[in-house]
Amino acid sequence: MRKLRETLLSRFRAASEAEEYFTFPVFYAVLCEKHSLERDGADEPNEETLCALLADADRLLSGYPWQYLLGECDFFSRVFTCREGVLIPRVETELLVREALRVLPEEGTFYDFCTGSGCVAVSLLCEREGCIGVAVDVAEEALRLTQENACRHAVLDRLLVRRRDLLCEPGGAKQMDLLCMNPPYIQSAVVPSLGKNVHFEPTLALDGGADGLIFYRRVLSRLNEYVKEGGTALFEIGYDQGDDVLRLARAYGYEGELIRDGEKRDRILKITLAKCRNL
Repeated sequence: MRKLRETLLSRFRAASEAEEYFTFPVFYAVLCEKHSLERDGADEPNEETLCALLADADRLLSGYPWQYLLGECDFFSRVFTCREGVLIPRVETELLVREALRVLPEEGTFYDFCTGSGCVAVSLLCEREGCIGVAVDVAEEALRLTQENACRHAVLDRLLVRRRDLLCEPGGAKQMDLLCMNPPYIQSAVVPSLGKNVHFEPTLALDGGADGLIFYRRVLSRLNEYVKEGGTALFEIGYDQGDDVLRLARAYGYEGELIRDGEKRDRILKITLAKCRNL
């Protein structure tokens, strides 16, 4: 498919922002996969396939996420369904899963707040066959997708999926061994300046309020309702929010620990709820 490759390369080079989203080999591979073409095949696509492929190429070059185009993406060595209306799983969030597995008991229980696609909850259940989880989100589309991914990986029988607005609903939650949360944490004023590809994702999953901390503030204010004594809370944070979330945790009476990612950037706030001593 030399002619097709040359056509796509020409379009890729003409798109000034293309390399912000992917390299040409990724661009080419995604289009071939979407249209069931062999990347190194000898036969050129027929006219109908070519028209559809070029239309998809233009969508990608406009910033449309390739994960939405394919309808799936990789996360923690598994394939997850993804689609418009739900945040795309990020590789950075795999650190949240790894840290959770360090502290989650073999037959433990956990919350996954702001679950989105369910990638964190489903990954934990796949790795811990004796565990039970509760996935929480305010968006109906996210909850439907979480259920689909739980079915895809055969863990729906151990996952409760619940619609909750963490910013508004009253207390009374059951305490769990672990709470994980990857909330919206981008400041409202910053959201419009994000890359074109991010603008295809739901603002609801990105906007963390004026200071980006609204969800942390809400959950920390009720953390002992969600997590057992001796349990753990893990929050994904923005790379520049470490000092802010530590101060916020202390304001609510908790000592937190910052965990850095592979780029040496603050990525996780970890809080262990101390056990009460017998007097």
